Amino acid sequence: MQYDLSEEDILDVIISLIKQTYAGFMDYPADAVIDPKTFFVDLGINSIDHAEIMTLAMEKFGVDIPVEKFACTNCLVDAAKLFFKALCKGG
Repeated sequence: MQYDLSEEDILDVIISLIKQTYAGFMDYPADAVIDPKTFFVDLGINSIDHAEIMTLAMEKFGVDIPVEKFACTNCLVDAAKLFFKALCKGG
């Protein structure tokens, strides 16, 4: 599945997934603006939560990214770049 999305569009989707999934038990309001350079750990997202977010994003975009690649994403911008690269290659 090919998408015509920019890195910013992808970033918005990832932030939306985080808010939908975790805003209820994070230390910020659901309508808070999240800086794209924010590290997952600074949002209170541990490695298991990180894996779940990345899995939700993979399902949303219809791509499969090896765990060792998404494990190297420490912040939201890194994750958006990884998905952008995967989508440009066609999944």
